Amino acid sequence: ISLEQSRYVNVVADLKVRDTIRRMELDPRTSLVDRAVGSEVAQRGGARLLILPSVAEIGGRIRVTAEVVDPVSGKTLLSESADGKGLDAALESIDVVTKRLRNAFGESIAGIGRDSMPLPDVTTSSLDALRSFALAESAYSYSKYDEARGLFLQATKIDPRFALAHLGYARALSALGESSAAAESLAHAIALKSRLPARDQMYLDAWQAEIHEPARTLEKWQLMAKLYPDFFFASENVGYALRLRNRYEEALPYAKAAASERGDLTGLSWYLVGSLKLSLEDIPGAEAAFSEVERSGNERFGLSNSVLLAVKRDLAEADASLQQYRSKTGYWWVDRTSVLLDSGEWSQAVLEAQALYQSQRGSEQQRATRFPVAVSLWAQGQEKHALETLTVLTQESLGVVRQDEMPATARLEAAYIASASSILAARLGNADLASQAARTLLAHRSVYEGSPVDVMVVALQAILTWRENKNPKGAVQMIAGLVDGSEPLQIRALFVDMLFDAKEFDQALMHANWIASHRGRAYAEQGCSYCQQPLNVYENGLIALRIAEIQAQLNHRNLAEIELQRFDAAWSPDELPDHLRRRRTALLGTLSRIGDMPIAAES
Repeated sequence: ISLEQSRYVNVVADLKVRDTIRRMELDPRTSLVDRAVGSEVAQRGGARLLILPSVAEIGGRIRVTAEVVDPVSGKTLLSESADGKGLDAALESIDVVTKRLRNAFGESIAGIGRDSMPLPDVTTSSLDALRSFALAESAYSYSKYDEARGLFLQATKIDPRFALAHLGYARALSALGESSAAAESLAHAIALKSRLPARDQMYLDAWQAEIHEPARTLEKWQLMAKLYPDFFFASENVGYALRLRNRYEEALPYAKAAASERGDLTGLSWYLVGSLKLSLEDIPGAEAAFSEVERSGNERFGLSNSVLLAVKRDLAEADASLQQYRSKTGYWWVDRTSVLLDSGEWSQAVLEAQALYQSQRGSEQQRATRFPVAVSLWAQGQEKHALETLTVLTQESLGVVRQDEMPATARLEAAYIASASSILAARLGNADLASQAARTLLAHRSVYEGSPVDVMVVALQAILTWRENKNPKGAVQMIAGLVDGSEPLQIRALFVDMLFDAKEFDQALMHANWIASHRGRAYAEQGCSYCQQPLNVYENGLIALRIAEIQAQLNHRNLAEIELQRFDAAWSPDELPDHLRRRRTALLGTLSRIGDMPIAAES
């Protein structure tokens, strides 16, 4: 009580001490808090000092002694004592000793362990394993997933019964796209679940859903965030689960809560906040959030800043920033392919996409990187090669969807890729591939139910109605009710094409303008680990030409010419691939036949 009156001292509560001892796998009812146990409790809780009190009878007098110990080194820093005659003097002696300690704490000892941080509140009997776990969590929070993986693995080697270290290893593997290995490590954690306290058991259950039951992930994280509002991992994962479903407004409060300075994932949480702001076209908000990412020291600032520059159309600077980021981190990301497409650097985009594919050789993520290759080939005008790539990609992805023994997360991503690639193949003329994909995906609905793939599969069926049955109006009706802002941007672009073919030009114009106004969304949509980002960005650039074509059909020549000028400013007419040059030439022919029309209503 006396020590707590000092402005330099916060005494660790008895309840906290008992809980920590329990996590050390000792019995708090029988364990003596001696120098060894007390030092470990202090280190786990981030306490800078351990005080060992004792009472002894010396020469008929009662001596009260308080020894101040550095919990890390175990060295005695200070010892104070006071004597008194008889038991009645004990309280007075305690008062004398604590007053001396308080004076000492106000001076030199106050600086001891100034940089001490509490170790994670997790269950393990090994302090060394706990230290490795703490370092792993720190690396994870800075997006250093390779480093985190090694440290989590080391923690499991020191203490094979360390359940949350096995889970941490699974989390790091999942972040690196190694879903099969992640599922194996998760199984080790689940086998040790009974050793965990209630909150950690719930955390493990949520991660089990993350890897094996993606459709239940959101409800698991939402329940945990409600029960444990200060457990910021849960809030952040609600944000990610909602973001994956393109529900950005709903995700934002959770992401902001996770970005609290009291949390352990501040940099990652601010990255999530910035990505959500970008998806909502709040550029100043995204800039502010990404500044927090930089302040936290998280490596992702380089990537987020590059994307922000691209959204603001500082494409040359964005490209330079991405190349600098890659040279600094060694990581390959899809974003540079997107920026090159955005810049109209068609050949360079193909080379970058192919290099990205090669960089992922041997990893589970390589399959997804075929999609940017196909998109870049299509943009360049190599439709035949694009279709060949899409065919291989769709077949490989459908093969994963069919494998019941594969982790659910891997099958879900494969379903997204299969639907996205077969939709694009159908747009390029291969409806048979879309038909095959639709049949397989409908037969395995449980793989993707409740995810954005639901809309993709409906779109697959609609595109078959459009292409094979020559019924664009029927296709429009099939997906019209699903286009509400949570659908993948690729589906909105497909919807515009369907509306155009159905001659519903007013509706086509409205949805085309939506795409044009969602440049941040094009870059930030998560989809299949961003594999669709180049397509989104390409669609965002192409939409100006489509709007010009729509305005021409509405006999709005002046407005069509304004959009054509916007298109030409982004992609030089002299460097257009043949398929875009033909569309542009056809548009000019249409405009020449319209003549000058009154446009007062549209001005």
